Formats: sequence, structure tokens, C-alpha cells
Amino acid sequence: MLLIVGLGNELAGEDACGILIAKEIIKEVKKEDWLRDKLESGELTIKYGINNYFSLIEESIGFDEVIVLDSISSEDLDEGEVVEISLGDNIHQVIPPHPVSLLQGIELMKSLGIFPEEFRIICVNVRRKSFGGRISEEVIRGMEIVKEIVMEEIAYEFGEGNS
Repeated sequence: MLLIVGLGNELAGEDACGILIAKEIIKEVKKEDWLRDKLESGELTIKYGINNYFSLIEESIGFDEVIVLDSISSEDLDEGEVVEISLGDNIHQVIPPHPVSLLQGIELMKSLGIFPEEFRIICVNVRRKSFGGRISEEVIRGMEIVKEIVMEEIAYEFGEGNS
């Protein structure tokens, strides 16, 4: 079972990119009968609007694989650059506002034996997190790249016609 979660704040400009990507993935999935069936059966779940890692951890329970879509803001990366963060990375440097919640939640899930087999975080580097701000062309391109990465993962995971 695969869970895809778009994080962010829809009112905070580019910080909404995780949510917007998840919404686009839902549109793409619903175009294909065989993928729509995966949604209806619960084998594939796509959520958005979760804005903190504790809620994300709770939502992750029972899934084999979790893909998180989020934004980051790093001066070391180009605007719109896509980065995949593994749990082995020093996430304290990569996800500034979230790491304590994320790490504590992960440790709790591991100690309870309920942590997903695979947990990926795919982020787009943003510059504008102000309320009502527009999304730059660079971030829009990054969002398209993330959508394609996730759609490829869905196709790999389920393959057309695979049960």
C-alpha cells in the first residue's frame, strides 16, 4: 500500500507546492481506470493539507511505502531545485522547521514496529513563503519534475493491469 502526502500551507505562496503537486497527481491518477481502481481499493492513497509531521506520522500507519511532497528553503540550492531526502541524511540541516517532530515520530514508529518499509521525502526548493505570494516559474518547473517522479513510482509500484 502506497501513501502520497502533500504537505504545506496553501495560503503561504510557494510553501503550498507539496499540496499543489498532490492535487495534480490525483488528477492524473483519476484519468486512468486501472489507477482509479487502486485509489478506490485503498492500495494507493493520496492526501494533502496535512501541515505537520506528527499528523503525517499518524497517517503513515499501515502503509508499506510513504512519499512525502514538501517545500524546503535552502540558500545552498537553486530555486525550484528538486531534492530527495533520505532518513540517513542530516535532516536537521535540510528541513529547518520540522526535524524534531519528524525525528521523534519516526523513532516512535520504529520502536512500535509500525514504520513503513520505505519513507521518502521529495522537496522543491522555494524562496517565497509569504502569504498570498505567487509561485515562480522555477518552482513550477520543479513541481512538474516531482509530479513526474511520483507518477513513475506509481507506474512502477502498480504497473498497468497488475493486481
